[in-house]
Amino acid sequence: MKTYLSQYPAHVEVAMGDARLSLPLLTIRPGTITLIALTACISATNTGRNVMKSMFEQATLDEVVRRINSLNAGSQHLWGKMGVAQMLAHCSTTLEAATGRRTPRRMLIGRILGPFFKKRYTDDSELSRNSPTHPSFVITDPRDFAGEKQRLLDLARGFSEGGEAKCTILPHSFFGRLTAQEWGRGTYKHLDHHLRQFGA
Repeated sequence: MKTYLSQYPAHVEVAMGDARLSLPLLTIRPGTITLIALTACISATNTGRNVMKSMFEQATLDEVVRRINSLNAGSQHLWGKMGVAQMLAHCSTTLEAATGRRTPRRMLIGRILGPFFKKRYTDDSELSRNSPTHPSFVITDPRDFAGEKQRLLDLARGFSEGGEAKCTILPHSFFGRLTAQEWGRGTYKHLDHHLRQFGA
């Protein structure tokens, strides 16, 4: 996601993938700029995209398990900074949020922008690389590959087999309130993003 000044006075533009949002700003005192409206809208070219696969589908779970099992301790990232074990741990923390085991606070930027980009979380477009990450999901310490791999496999199976009834009712830290169907699709999309990051 990129943020930059608009060509229009007193606006800032935020771009995520092929979507762009223009936000009016108001200077209320020197050095302080406050958002006062969220109008003027997303002009995105992603209309008509298909719905993303869902982790609540058996075939999708089977695919994710196969791709996780294709990784090894020497798998290298194609972008980003995480090692493969750190990526597995990161994906596990997000699955814990999807089941309510972890309850991260809402991100301020998500409270402002999340509703405008929520549809992109469940369509079949690719997630933007280096998108904002909640601090509690950032993994920087060394992790054991075998242990993190098994942890993610267990969580993925548990989330999928638990079905919509076991999905959290708490808001997503960026996108806010999601239906169980949206959690199923968004969770697959996030896993797919990081598995592709390591060529799986």
